[in-house]
Amino acid sequence: MDIGCRKYAYNDALAGTVVILSIAIRVATKANWICSGMGILRSLLYIALYLSWGWSIQKRVIQRKTRKIILRIVGLMIFWFVIRSVKYFFVVNSMALRQLWYWYYLPMLFIPMLALMVALSVGKPEGYKESKLSKALYVPTILLVLLVVTNDFHHLVFSFPEGEIPSDKNNILEPGYYLTVIWGIGLAIAAMGIIVTKSRLQMYRKYLPAGVLFVSVIYIIVYASGAEWMQMIGGDITAALCLMIVTILESCIRCGLISTNTRYDSLFQAGSLKAQIVDSEGVIRYANGNAPVLSLENIRKSYDRPVNIDSNTRLKSSVIPGGHVLWVEDIAEIQQILEELEENRRSLSEQNNLNLENYNVRKKINIIREKNRLYNQLQVTTRKQIEKLDYLLDSYSEEEDPEGRRRILAEIMLIGAYVKRRGNLVFLEEKNELMDISELTLCLRESFYGLRLFGIECAMNFPNQVFLDTSDVIRIYDFFESIVETAWGNLTSVWLVGRTDGNGIRFCFEIESEGDFSRIADIATTASEDNGVWRFTIETERREK
Repeated sequence: MDIGCRKYAYNDALAGTVVILSIAIRVATKANWICSGMGILRSLLYIALYLSWGWSIQKRVIQRKTRKIILRIVGLMIFWFVIRSVKYFFVVNSMALRQLWYWYYLPMLFIPMLALMVALSVGKPEGYKESKLSKALYVPTILLVLLVVTNDFHHLVFSFPEGEIPSDKNNILEPGYYLTVIWGIGLAIAAMGIIVTKSRLQMYRKYLPAGVLFVSVIYIIVYASGAEWMQMIGGDITAALCLMIVTILESCIRCGLISTNTRYDSLFQAGSLKAQIVDSEGVIRYANGNAPVLSLENIRKSYDRPVNIDSNTRLKSSVIPGGHVLWVEDIAEIQQILEELEENRRSLSEQNNLNLENYNVRKKINIIREKNRLYNQLQVTTRKQIEKLDYLLDSYSEEEDPEGRRRILAEIMLIGAYVKRRGNLVFLEEKNELMDISELTLCLRESFYGLRLFGIECAMNFPNQVFLDTSDVIRIYDFFESIVETAWGNLTSVWLVGRTDGNGIRFCFEIESEGDFSRIADIATTASEDNGVWRFTIETERREK
C-alpha cells in the first residue's frame, strides 16, 4: 500500500471512529445510560469532523470554483448543526423552537443546489464563471426557503391541529412541503447525473457516488416509515444527511470525478523520468520505476554540483522542503555534440584568426584612407591660407626690420589660428550635422587674439545654447576670415553680434576699414557702407538638438 492509500485509510478510520462514537452517545442518551447533555459533545464531534474535512478540501481540490462551492456546503452543514444544537439544548420557547426547525430548510435546500453547481463546474477551466442558468437556481431555492420560514403566516408548508402547540412533532404536511422536498431531491439527482455523465472513468468506479446516493434515498424512506431501530441509531436526520452528503462528495473525489492534487506518489512512481526524492539524511523516500541505485556519497555530492556517474550519465539535484529531488540525465548525445562542437571550434578558431588578421589590415587601411581624405579636404579648403603662410615665412626670413618681423609673425599667427580652427571644423562636420554656437565663439575668440596684437578693437556677443547646422557655422567663420584677409593692413575695429529672431538667428558684422569689401558683399544676406564702416548680415535657421 502506497503512502497516499495509507493516508486515506488513516483518515477514514479516524472519521469512522468519530461517527461510531457519536452514534454510541446517541444510543446511550436514548437509553438513559448517560445524561442528555452529552448530546452537545456529539454535535461538537460532528462539527469538528466537517471542519477538518473542509480544511482538506481547501488543500486537495484543484478547481477554484468547485472548491469554493464545496466549502459553502461545509459552512451550511455546520450552520445546520449549530441551529439544531441550539434547538435541542438551549431553547425552550415553542415559537423559537419552531423557527429554528424552519431554518433547517435553508441547508436542506441550498446544499442540493450547491451540489448541482459543483457538478456543473466539474471539468471546467480555471477561469470558469457561473452561467446564467446556474445563477437562476438561486431564485426558486430562495423563494422556497422564504416559503418555509414564513409558514406561520400562511401554513402552506406545515399546518397544525387546532388547540395544540405548533411544533415539529404534530405538524400536518401541506403542498408546499412536497414542493420543497421534490425540488431538493431533484437537484440532488440532477447533480449526480451530471457528474456521472461527465466522468471518463471505468463504469464500476463512476457509479460509486450514485450508490451512496441510493443508500441515502433508502435511509430517507426507512426514516420516514418510522422504524423504531432507525429512530434509535439514525434518528438524527441532520447528522445522517450531512454524513451522506460528505460521503457522496468524498466518493466523487476518490473516484476522480472531482479533480484533486493528491496521489502524487503514485504518479511519481509511474513516471518515466529517472528520479527519486530523498530526505535531509539522504534516505530515499520516493522513487520511480526507472530510478537507478545511487550511493550515499554520490547523493550528497549532487547537493552542491552535478555528478557524472559515468561518461554518459549525470546525476543532478534540487532542494525541496525536507530534502532533495534527484534525477539522472542521459548525456550521451550531449557528449557527442560537445565533441563535434569542440572540433568545429578548433576549425573555426583557425579561420577566425585568419579573418581577424584580415579585418585588422582592412581596418588600418580604411583608417589611413579616411585620414588622407580628411587631410586632402583640409588642404583643399585652406590651400589659399597655406600658400599665404609659405609666403609669410619666406618674407619673415628676409625681413630685417624688427617691427616688420613682428607684424609678419602676428599675421602668421592669425592665419595659423584660422587653419587650425578650420581643420577642427572639418573633422567635426564628419561626426555631427549640428553644432553649438559656442564652437563658433571659440574660433572667433582665437582669431580676435591675433587681431588685438595689431591694436584692432574686437568684440562679439552671441546667445547661449543655440544650435546651428555645422555648414552654417563654417560659412560664418569663412566669411569672417574673408573680411580679415580683405581688410588686412587698414582694419580698425571688428564687432560681431548674433540675435535670435523666431526660428532663425541673424549675425551682424560691423567692420571699420578703408578696404573695399564689394568682392565679398554677395556672400552676405545684406551689405552696406557708410563713411568707412561696412555692415553685413548673415541669416541662418536655428536647430533643435
